[in-house]
Amino acid sequence: METIMRKIMRGHVYVAVMAAVLWAALTFDSEMSYPGTAALVPTLGALAMIAGGNRPWGPGTVLVVAPMRFFGRISYSLYLWHWPLLALYRATSIGEGSVLVRAALCGLAALLAIASYRYVEQPFRRMRAPGKRALALAAMASLTVASGAL
Repeated sequence: METIMRKIMRGHVYVAVMAAVLWAALTFDSEMSYPGTAALVPTLGALAMIAGGNRPWGPGTVLVVAPMRFFGRISYSLYLWHWPLLALYRATSIGEGSVLVRAALCGLAALLAIASYRYVEQPFRRMRAPGKRALALAAMASLTVASGAL
């Protein structure tokens, strides 16, 4: 009996955690002082989701489905692509710009992230160690030269 009650309570905690993260995603806006104490809601919520793992009634059950794993794999590339696209659009438009254009740019960022994952990240991971070192040094040298030119 105690085990069943514990599972039910754990399930309620995980639902509350997921609700807190969703609430933060939907309600935080530019008027809110962020980052600050408000940042604790999504941060601790995400921590609890990850710590919950793939237990029954846990948030991990959502995170292991194929679409979520796919976005997890491309998330770093998506992070790198979305910001410059949206920032450049905002810098060249008056006001916030069109929601439709921003959505299209997010779609473009997703396509670029998929391509980056497939043609940059994966080949780099399969590369032998000496090749990785040479490529990393060349990239750092290029970035150093480029930043000096600015």
